[in-house]
Amino acid sequence: MSTPIIDNFRYNGRRPDFERQEYIRISDLAAIRDNRMPDLYLVYCLEDRSVYLYDKSAGVSTVTGKCRKFQPGNSIQVTEMPLPTEEFNNRVVQYIGITDADFTKGYFYNCHYLNEEITTVNELKNIIIKYGDTIDNVKAISYEGVEYFIQDNIVYKNLNNPVEVTDVDLGFTISTYVWEYLETSKQKDPAIIPNQDIDDLFITSED
Repeated sequence: MSTPIIDNFRYNGRRPDFERQEYIRISDLAAIRDNRMPDLYLVYCLEDRSVYLYDKSAGVSTVTGKCRKFQPGNSIQVTEMPLPTEEFNNRVVQYIGITDADFTKGYFYNCHYLNEEITTVNELKNIIIKYGDTIDNVKAISYEGVEYFIQDNIVYKNLNNPVEVTDVDLGFTISTYVWEYLETSKQKDPAIIPNQDIDDLFITSED
């Protein structure tokens, strides 16, 4: 049960506001107990003078436990997803707009350069599912002006005049910037969001 407060506290001491905010050694972070923390919490480590984000749903690091070094300058919030370009390469954005077919409100996405050789239909299908945009209610990805898309679990090319794709049509490399899901505490449904590493968003002390 919470206690309502109608005014601010004034504290002029040199200690942290709360004991659980500050840790002397990096190794102390691994000893943080889940039952004494909220789901997400910023903590400070005096040993390396760094800020860490404690995430109760994160994997356990042998060095920092469920804490990850925080990089606030590398992450931004957007209400509309920008086009993935070199400007956003290795940047993380949190989408806070309306959930649509491609992006989910509250989820994090990382921009990176995709350079993938496509030799089979299954390889192309996986690329479309993972990186494609929704066009006319189907997932599609464009290469040299041709849209490749999936409908009824079959891969086609040319939205206006669909032709089924076979392995003979392939043998090219898709090179472009893409947005990719990042697994965080906001993303709990493995059926929707693949289980992925979040090292690009947070850095452990093992790096």
